[in-house]
Formats: sequence, structure tokens, C-alpha cells
Amino acid sequence: MTDNTAENKVKGKQEQDKILRKLLEDKREITHFVDKFFRYKIFVKDIERYNGKFVTSFGFKVRESDIIYKIKSTEIYIIIEHQSTVDYKMPKRISEYCICLIDSRQTSKSKFYKAPLIFPIVLSTSKTIWDAPLTIIQEEDNNYGFPALKYPTYNLVDIQKVSTEELLKDRMGLTLAMALEKQKTKEELEKVIEFVIKRGVNENEANCLKIILENSSKIRNALGDKKEEYKKIIKGDGDMSNFEELYIELLEDKYNKGVSQGVSQGISQGISQGISQGIEKIIKQMIKNKMEDKEIIKYTNISKKELKRLKLEVEKSKIA
Repeated sequence: MTDNTAENKVKGKQEQDKILRKLLEDKREITHFVDKFFRYKIFVKDIERYNGKFVTSFGFKVRESDIIYKIKSTEIYIIIEHQSTVDYKMPKRISEYCICLIDSRQTSKSKFYKAPLIFPIVLSTSKTIWDAPLTIIQEEDNNYGFPALKYPTYNLVDIQKVSTEELLKDRMGLTLAMALEKQKTKEELEKVIEFVIKRGVNENEANCLKIILENSSKIRNALGDKKEEYKKIIKGDGDMSNFEELYIELLEDKYNKGVSQGVSQGISQGISQGISQGIEKIIKQMIKNKMEDKEIIKYTNISKKELKRLKLEVEKSKIA
């Protein structure tokens, strides 16, 4: 019998890796990421992707999932490795990656050859704190006085050590994805999504949400009859107005979590289309009959914002 739970975990990890990879392929995200966590200021125009599928003469191979950037006109490289679980072999893997890169760049046999400068980063989205060593640990007992070797040390970004508030304050797609991934329960995730929706999304965050929708089967399966709307958004035919509805439906809390300030006009249009003209007439009649707002909301499931809009329309019709 197939272990569906195990299969789902593997599939979820693969989808998570794909989402993070797509965001890590954005030069704007990378330059901001390096500046935010390590205070190294580089510019989009100064970096380029480096082929990460090279194979060295001694057989090591950097996996395709690795992200490598090169600063143009230099021999400076940034390796970024995403890990959704703690990997205690990471010091050895990083050392191999660095040797692979050095070997691939050593085209000259001159004694004046200089090895490239490599800045390895591990981005951990593990649900537990990353406790793997940052470099290879050597045997120190009875070393006969031999000096210790200096192995590569990777630079760690652990989402468990960064607050959700700080990640959300950053207003970038990558840090938004990190904030969502950091949440351990549905309730925690709901609070973050509600906050983002009410605050509104900028271009970076919108791109992140679209990538998540495009690559997360869990969210796609939860959309139900909204799949066609989702397809339009992914193709670029739609706008951000449907994001609130899609996420709130996913969390089984339709229409009562507030409306994004940043895209309020588009969301208002989306909600208006979702309420039939017949229901609007009934709600307007309720308003004319001076029913209390809480009763109208109870029986029609309309949002407070949409009810306010219809009340204004009723007032205008009286004046006309």
C-alpha cells in the first residue's frame, strides 16, 4: 500500500522548493536579500546567473536546484542553497560546491592563478531551528600538533530566527514567502494572510502570491470552482482583485476578513460581480426597510464594505 502521507510530504517539499527557486531567480529579490541579511550592497545591473549544472574533472556535480550568481567583470560568486529541513551534511556539501566552482574556473595552469571568491548562503525554511554546524568539524583529540585545516563556512539565514513582523515589514516577495512558510499552524497562517490582505500588496508581494498560486497544488485544489479565475490570474489576464477571495475561501472565511487597502478598487469590483443583481435588490430593500446592518450581514453574508456601498446607492436614489 502506498503511503499517501509520505508522498504528500515529498510533493509539498518539491513545490516549496520550486516556489523559493522562482523567487531566488529574481535579481531584485537576491540583491535585496543579500543586503538585508548580510549588509552587502550589490545592484541588479551588476549580477548575472551562473550555470549551476557544471561537472568537474573529478566527478562532483552541483545539482540543478542550486542558485549561483556572479558579479559581472569579477570572479565573485554567490551560491544559494535552500533547505526545508536541517541537513547535517551541509558543511561537506558546501565544501564540494566550492571546489566544483573553483575547478570550473581554473582554466589556466599558471602559478599566478587566483581562486574565485565564493560567498555560500544556506536559506533554511525548516520548521525547527537550524542546528547543523556551519563548517566541517575536525578531530581535535591527539592531533600531534598538526594545524587545523580551514574549510569553507557557509552563511546561514534561518527563518526561525527572524520574526514574522520583520519579514512582513520588508515588502519583498522572498521575505513574504519566508513569512508564510514560517507559520506552523493554520491559525497562524490565517493571521498573516489576513494582515497582508488588509495592508495591500505591492508588485513584489503580488508576484510572490502568483508564484505560490501557480505552484502549490494544495491551494489549487482548495480553489474548487474558482480554478478558472485562478488560471486568468496566472496568465496575466486578471488582476489582483481576486486574491482576497481566493485566500479567504481557502481558509473557509469568505467576505468577513476585511479588504486590502492597496487594491480596494479592484476587490470591490470583484465582489460586486460575485453578488447577483437579484440579491442586490433584496439587500437594497432591506436597507429601505431600515433593517439593522448586523441582520443584513447575517442573512446575506455581504461584507461591511459592500453593504456601505449599497447604502450609499440607496441614499443617492432617494435624492434623484
